[in-house]
Amino acid sequence: MKVMFKTVILYVKFPVIEFNKIPSCLENDFSLQYVMNNIFFYLGKITSISWESPTKIVATLEIRKNETPGWYLKDLLEKAQRNEIILAKGEKIICRQGRISEIVNLNQILNEDMAVEVEVWIRPTK
Repeated sequence: MKVMFKTVILYVKFPVIEFNKIPSCLENDFSLQYVMNNIFFYLGKITSISWESPTKIVATLEIRKNETPGWYLKDLLEKAQRNEIILAKGEKIICRQGRISEIVNLNQILNEDMAVEVEVWIRPTK
């Protein structure tokens, strides 16, 4: 099996009103989810998160506990891209109406690749 470690970057945008609900002090237990047919699907756990600027948050998303195969990551992110994204802390929804506006490096991942890191750039829509 060919093993390639790549970083996939998700650009997630929330409406300004929703983006402003994100706490300035970010703690543990945040996750990204997507909504399809009024059902919430877990996208991944945020393992690190920081404010890069007042309009940009950078986070690392753990899709699975172990290494994530390329085929699984592609399928999951393509589904999520077609649906609403929410940021949650435990069971509580922090912001909703998000969208994945772009996914970088996803097309370069082969089915047998293992993608370890998924970086998320969260910004408000203009």
